[in-house]
Amino acid sequence: MPRSSIFIWRRIGCAERKPLPALVSHRTSSRRLLSHTCSVHLSSSSRLDQHKHKLTPAESCAQLVAQRDHPSNLSARFYPAHLRRHFLAIRAFNVETASVKDNVSNPTLGRIRVGWWRDAVRGAFDNKATQHPTVEALRDAIHDPAVLANGGLMEDHFIRIIDARENDVLAPSVPPLLSEIESYSEGTASRLQYLSLNLLGISRASLDQIFSHLGKATGLTTLLSAFPYAAGFGPAASIGAAAPSGTAAETRTAAGSQVGQDVGRALHSGSPTPTTPQSGAASRIPISASQRRISLPREYLGAHNVVEEQVFRLGPKAQGLQDAVFDTATRANDYFISARKEIEGLQGGRLPEEVVGVLLSSVDFDVFDPSLQEVATGRGWKLPWEMWKVRRRGNI
Repeated sequence: MPRSSIFIWRRIGCAERKPLPALVSHRTSSRRLLSHTCSVHLSSSSRLDQHKHKLTPAESCAQLVAQRDHPSNLSARFYPAHLRRHFLAIRAFNVETASVKDNVSNPTLGRIRVGWWRDAVRGAFDNKATQHPTVEALRDAIHDPAVLANGGLMEDHFIRIIDARENDVLAPSVPPLLSEIESYSEGTASRLQYLSLNLLGISRASLDQIFSHLGKATGLTTLLSAFPYAAGFGPAASIGAAAPSGTAAETRTAAGSQVGQDVGRALHSGSPTPTTPQSGAASRIPISASQRRISLPREYLGAHNVVEEQVFRLGPKAQGLQDAVFDTATRANDYFISARKEIEGLQGGRLPEEVVGVLLSSVDFDVFDPSLQEVATGRGWKLPWEMWKVRRRGNI
């Protein structure tokens, strides 16, 4: 309510109240009492208004995704209306679980939170009611007859995502091996995309292979876009960091078949690593010096003699850092090329150029360049433009 409206309301509300007889002769006391009465009435009205507009689980998930996963929020428009809320519930689950590490002060607390999510998901599949809006929305998606008619959502995908988050929470602060990064990407980004296929009733081994490649490419590009935050230099890209990198979020195919359209919806919905805490919480715990981490593959860092302390002090000027970034981007592009070759065999499907890799090359592989963050979050014009063109053509 605008301040002017509140002011007018307070004046009207106070004017309509008759002073108490015992206090008529005591103007000062009367004014205090009336002012207190009006303020109590206003606060009570606010509480009633909040209760009246309490969000449903589906609305809560939609709000969380809109705030923290812009690419998925746009991608939801590609889903059939009756499945849209379920897609947003899955994405909200991804936001919630991926934020655990950033919102706990130690691994023990992180493990407890991740364990809670594992139990909550199993409870949702057992159709057990809960007070948590995201879990309730997931329960609705899991047991919706329309979803079950398409084969249903697979519990294993959810559990694999949670297991990957737990391993990340417990991981040491040393740079990870390339195999560990790719395993994490397969367990999170790829599994999230498998759930998108489940929701659409698509089950094909060839598509699983494509999404496996795209998930690893997504994970590696997310790593690059989130590098400044992980190293302690400021906020990382929000959820969906690598989705608009030209892998999942800007993916389009020229096929006009129903399978091509369904695959396109799933491709557009690939947003990997989020950064936000539970059910709409606004911020994360600031990263401390002890939590800083160089998240590029250990093999690439060693090959170019990158020293962690130099990265923490010098940022993009650290010796060998740009070469290590180049190797990581090349690895991601290799997976992207593999996915492109396989998807081109699906009735003329095609993938666009890999945007993050092209952007990095234009800024000499400087992951600290601000333009990278704009592309990574999907807040620029490229992602909405690509999606608009797809909808305009009527095919993916």
